[in-house]
Amino acid sequence: MPVIEIQALPQAAGIDVVATAKRVALSVAKILDVPPHAVWCTWQEVKSNHFVEGNDQAAVQPEETHPPIVRVTMFEGRSPALIERVLEGIA
Repeated sequence: MPVIEIQALPQAAGIDVVATAKRVALSVAKILDVPPHAVWCTWQEVKSNHFVEGNDQAAVQPEETHPPIVRVTMFEGRSPALIERVLEGIA
C-alpha cells in the first residue's frame, strides 16, 4: 500500500489541502491501477516560520522556495520507470 506523507508550511488563502491530498492519492492510484482506498496520503502543516532554507525562513508557503517535503513509501521492487511516473503524478 503506497503511503504519501506531505509536510508543508501554511498554505495561501484558497488552497484546500484536503482536496490537494485527495488529488495526489487519486493520481497515484490511477498510475498504479489500484483502487483509491489502496493509497494513503497525509498532510501535516509545518508551523509558520519553522521551516528554513539555508538562512531564509517563511511564514507561509512561498512559490519559489521552501517546497513541501514529501515522503513516499512503496518503491521496493518497483521499476525505475514506474517510480518516475509516480513521482511525476505526485508533483
